[in-house]
Amino acid sequence: MSDLFGPVSAETAQSEGVAAVPGVSCTDAGLTLTAEAAVGDARSCVIVYSLSTVDGDAFDTAGLVVKSRTGDAYLLSVGGEGDAYPLLSLAFSEVEARVNGEMPCETSLSLYDADPSDNAVQVVQRLVFGEGQLDGAWGAVPVASVRFSRLCTWDTSGEETIADGTWELEVPLAYTQRSCAFTAGQTVSVGGHDAQVTALEMSPVSVHVRYTVDTAPLVTYGAQSSDGQGVQPDAGSINREAQRLALASLDVVMRDGERIRVLGIDDGQYVGAMPSSIGRNANGQAVVTYDLTLADRVVDPDEVEAVVINDAVEAGERVD
Repeated sequence: MSDLFGPVSAETAQSEGVAAVPGVSCTDAGLTLTAEAAVGDARSCVIVYSLSTVDGDAFDTAGLVVKSRTGDAYLLSVGGEGDAYPLLSLAFSEVEARVNGEMPCETSLSLYDADPSDNAVQVVQRLVFGEGQLDGAWGAVPVASVRFSRLCTWDTSGEETIADGTWELEVPLAYTQRSCAFTAGQTVSVGGHDAQVTALEMSPVSVHVRYTVDTAPLVTYGAQSSDGQGVQPDAGSINREAQRLALASLDVVMRDGERIRVLGIDDGQYVGAMPSSIGRNANGQAVVTYDLTLADRVVDPDEVEAVVINDAVEAGERVD
């Protein structure tokens, strides 16, 4: 747990915004999956697990490092000291997750080995929910109900079962929602139109940005028909609209000068996601919302200096 979040204990974790998760584990097929910690905000969270062998034997992960075409290992950046560990070609064949009964709109899972000499590997699960989806969940401590089935290795030739088991856990998300806000009102260019940033927030695991564009949306996510039933546009229309109204890039700049690309081209590959929603305001403008998760790390919001949009515009000063 400390490799991802820095030094954390059950006594101090909550004050750092990270919730330690004591006593939540499940054992099957010779492996024990233990929930170690959770951190996040109102719309997204990261849960860290350890997956350990019951017999105490070390995982043989030497041949499971995911590599690029050039032979370089893909690294998962963790902790606050620039530590990075190779991603492993381990996965569960089935993963299910709900928070207070709500299914996330976006999920991801990464496995790495912080200490090859011990009998455990680390599992990092990210859950992202739509805006307002969990609004009623925070009156008490929400619970993530997760289920993992069949641990496999994978490569270009297929997959091989390592442990044919099922692991089910109820993980309390008792973290403190820490975030920093930035002043809004900046004008950026989106698809050849002027766009005004109206909201910008940073949490340990995500960036939330909203802007209005001086053009009417062609597609509105979640539009309502006259009978009150949801109308979902076809995927092609959604993709074309998302591309038309998308940001070119978004970076998080840390106080130590590190620049983290959250959206856009990074080292020749695209990172990020489509807008979470596109709507229309009373003036007929498109209202675009992004909830972008940090792909490979958790950050301290107090150490964020600025958020930079489209490679040129610093989107506001911190509001402390």
